[in-house]
Amino acid sequence: MPSGSRRTHTKSRNGCAQCKARRIKCDERPPVCSNCERRKAKCEYETLFLPTFSQTQSSPPDIRGVLQPFRINDGCQGLSSYKFGTSTFTAEGHANTNSQNTSIYLASGFHLRDLELMHHFSVSTSLTISPSGVSRVQRTWQMVMPEEAQSHPYLMYIILAVAALHLAHVKGGSRSGADDPVARAMYASIAQGHHETALALFRSSVTRVDETNATAVFGFGALVAVYAYGLPRLKDPLSYPLEPLDGFVDLLCLFRQTWSLMQLTWPWLQHAPTSPVVVQHRGFLASVLPGEVETVLEELAMWNERGPSQSSGVNTPSTTTPTEMGTACPSPPPRPAEERRACAKAIEEMRFSFSVVPVSPEVWAFTLRWPMAVSPLFITMIQKRDPMALSLLALYCGVIMRRAPSRWFTQGWSIRVVEAIAAALPLEWLPAIRWAQEQVRDEERTQRLNDELRSGPLMEVLVRLDRWDAEAGTYLPRHELVSDLESLSLPVE
Repeated sequence: MPSGSRRTHTKSRNGCAQCKARRIKCDERPPVCSNCERRKAKCEYETLFLPTFSQTQSSPPDIRGVLQPFRINDGCQGLSSYKFGTSTFTAEGHANTNSQNTSIYLASGFHLRDLELMHHFSVSTSLTISPSGVSRVQRTWQMVMPEEAQSHPYLMYIILAVAALHLAHVKGGSRSGADDPVARAMYASIAQGHHETALALFRSSVTRVDETNATAVFGFGALVAVYAYGLPRLKDPLSYPLEPLDGFVDLLCLFRQTWSLMQLTWPWLQHAPTSPVVVQHRGFLASVLPGEVETVLEELAMWNERGPSQSSGVNTPSTTTPTEMGTACPSPPPRPAEERRACAKAIEEMRFSFSVVPVSPEVWAFTLRWPMAVSPLFITMIQKRDPMALSLLALYCGVIMRRAPSRWFTQGWSIRVVEAIAAALPLEWLPAIRWAQEQVRDEERTQRLNDELRSGPLMEVLVRLDRWDAEAGTYLPRHELVSDLESLSLPVE
């Protein structure tokens, strides 16, 4: 057989526990590998990739207490309030609803501008939520969710809220990419109102999940997370009351809570029109970790057990040498065993996330797996500014989050959180986040250039050359931009 037709042999230390126990090669296809699927055996990947639920549930789950208000029973305090300029509203919402027919409420509260928002969601916002090139998933957000919203007003209003927030992000809906503060403030205010209404309608009308509302509840949970993710990025008239680290911890808490809501819908979604969304990870393949990632994780595991004074330091370029680390740091006090275990679990979950994220770059939502997998104690440790927990969070924000495709609602978080962690860490722990800091510098430079381009004389040129992505609020690849500017005999720095 010609050598060119031979299949390459790939080695991997990954694989589900069931295949390892049987000493057979696992194809590492979550949520159930081929071997387990063929044998109808329970696969380890079901718990790694998918929410847990009872297949033999005799009655629909009661969800009273979920998102009422935004709180979960772990280390999170929840998103108890947002601040909009000088006004504040709680997560309970201000909209006063009772048991009246929700369709009447929808009709009386609907505004003609909402037609614009629904159109924008269908043709634009929905595409930013879906992975590029996956038409079945795009169709779910573009068509299935808006259709489902006709019967579920809380889904309708959260769709309108996210669409309005998206328009506020793209400079008030301006096609030229130029700032329009008035339009931005208008859309931000509309987003706030629709978000409040969506929460109030959800709490007043949904107490259980069954086949009649599973799709709507799933869409609602996902879009609430998108809204919360994108809200703090806006400047005036919106301002977030917390510093970046506290704000991001609130987001982690909200993600964990909405995930607990969305997992209740799983029994019905696998065979519903929304199934492409919830099974889109079926083709993911875990990969062997690059050497630099494995080295960093091993070093962090040593720091977790011994502290910075007893470890060699994170072995990446430009970090402190082992000798410098050993002489600079005093011996740390012993850490409680349960805290070491919580961080060890977080490191292992991060190792798994690193093994999957590089081979699934189009699915930004998959980066959210790590916050769902860490323990409640680990979240509490972040809130208490534990150096080990903060170092792992910096690695997540600075590296894993940046490997996913950029989305308008995620931009800027990596930079702000890593900078906040650097300011909060003791000096002897700074080498632990050096790699994460190096990773976010590129994003910071890109963001600064974007800000300059928005207000600079090149904006009209960028728009004319179709080199400005108004949806993402960023310029297209610099090498293409430079080539185009040079063709017009324009100076390029």
